[in-house]
Amino acid sequence: VFTSERSGSADLYRVKPDGSNIERLTDSPAYDDQAAFSPDGRRLVFVSTRGGGTADLWLMDLQSRTAKALTSGPGGDFRPSWSPDGQWIAFSSDRLSNLPFAHGRWEHLHLVDLFIVRPDGSGLKRLTERGGFCGSPKWTADSRRLIAYCMTAEQTLDNRRAIPEHPEDTRIVAVDIHTGVVSDLSSGP
Repeated sequence: VFTSERSGSADLYRVKPDGSNIERLTDSPAYDDQAAFSPDGRRLVFVSTRGGGTADLWLMDLQSRTAKALTSGPGGDFRPSWSPDGQWIAFSSDRLSNLPFAHGRWEHLHLVDLFIVRPDGSGLKRLTERGGFCGSPKWTADSRRLIAYCMTAEQTLDNRRAIPEHPEDTRIVAVDIHTGVVSDLSSGP
């Protein structure tokens, strides 16, 4: 599954691994992006600006092509990842951020937390402490932990520079979804 603007606005497409049978999955003037298949391959979770203009998560039944909102509200929800057991969808969100200013600067800091939600919309849970940035969650094979990259709020500003001054401040972490324990993983330079 991939995003393309080949027909105007960003829409979702799928293609077989050999490059054959390109199929358009969405046809909306909204921006549709960042899709992930359910483990059984029958549904898709994706980010869309339909329904209000903010980046929210949507679910699509691939057989009927019907889509419905999974998340909504102020702020954006990004980078959905379906757990291998199909019970949870993890995502990054700035829904709780007030975009504070960097210390002594005019630039805003982008604060992002990790969340999980069940595919039926229940069980929404924030996994990370507010005040930093954690993004692009991916599941471990046992569906018990998320792997993500995290950094301090101030580091979000440094990472926007052409050459970050402190790239070592970004960490790869594992987050236990049941206990909330965050553990640093050795990732090297």
